[in-house]
Amino acid sequence: DDGTLWRHQIEFLAQKGYRVICPDWPAHGRSAVPDKISRGNRFRLAEDTITMMDQLGIEKAHLIAHDYGATVSWETAALYGHRFHTYVALSVGHSFAILRELFRGHLLHYYWLIWHGMSAARTLYLADNAKRFRRAFARHPDADYVLEKLRGDGDKTFFTIWERSNPAGPIIWDWITGKIRKVQIPTFAIYSEADCWMTEEQMTYSRRYVDAEWRYALVKDCDHWLQLERPEEINQLLERWLREHPAPEPSRAGAR
Repeated sequence: DDGTLWRHQIEFLAQKGYRVICPDWPAHGRSAVPDKISRGNRFRLAEDTITMMDQLGIEKAHLIAHDYGATVSWETAALYGHRFHTYVALSVGHSFAILRELFRGHLLHYYWLIWHGMSAARTLYLADNAKRFRRAFARHPDADYVLEKLRGDGDKTFFTIWERSNPAGPIIWDWITGKIRKVQIPTFAIYSEADCWMTEEQMTYSRRYVDAEWRYALVKDCDHWLQLERPEEINQLLERWLREHPAPEPSRAGAR
């Protein structure tokens, strides 16, 4: 996916008066393809978020993310919490919560974490007139758009960069050694009831990695791409959250 995934939220929140910034990660959408796969590491991308904010002159913002964007943003919110008012995670919880699910016997549910990092995955997805792809992404509202990118002549780094840039080893080591980076800002987790890629418990268990206000919402009858499947409901959830957590007025100390 790329920034087009958020098109309904961008328009809605902009109409509500918010300044909305929706970047494409390296190798995705309109962003350049990096020379090194490691450029997609979650810590590098967390730094990118802060660098982007600095270049745009933004001291503090609300952080909203989905899927691998949420994986990156759990780290971003924990490492740079002073730069954000709140954090909203859609579909995907903290990396440690996902590891817990794997070790609790849900390995087959998350087979794609390995599968999608293999070059053969694209070939097999596209075989037999993309039969496997159509089955796996049957409920993706933009499936045809994604399939066109997979079939096209452009660079395919976007399809493997996440898994290749973020191998499980370092995450498992951090988990074993107790290197826990908790989020210290208000956090809102939104999960879709019929998500075929992620379990609900990885989302609810992420509460353990937040030392601040926590809110949880379950969107009914919806698969993984809830921004597109239930745009009005997601828009209302986001707008209500932002309204309840307004940015403080700039200090007027010394004003006359």
